Amino acid sequence: PKEGGLRTEDRDGYYVRPTIFADCSPEMTIWKEEVFGPVLCMTKFNTEEEAIELANDSIYGLTHYAHTYNAERRRRLAYKLQSGMLVMNQGEPE
Repeated sequence: PKEGGLRTEDRDGYYVRPTIFADCSPEMTIWKEEVFGPVLCMTKFNTEEEAIELANDSIYGLTHYAHTYNAERRRRLAYKLQSGMLVMNQGEPE
């Protein structure tokens, strides 16, 4: 079921449940602005170059998250993604 943005009832304050915004586009406000909370904004891409361009299209760029089993791709992304912090999975042993 689609759900998100709902208030967490077991905490005081303005806490929300983890929320995913899918099929976003770079023209959307949610794509351009940093949202502080358990929020993920995502879109589809066709090439690694397109993914890097989309990820770097932010004036904030606090953190990027990347998931790939390809060690060479992880190295390329580490050099090309522009953010304050980059988090990647370790992948499978090579």
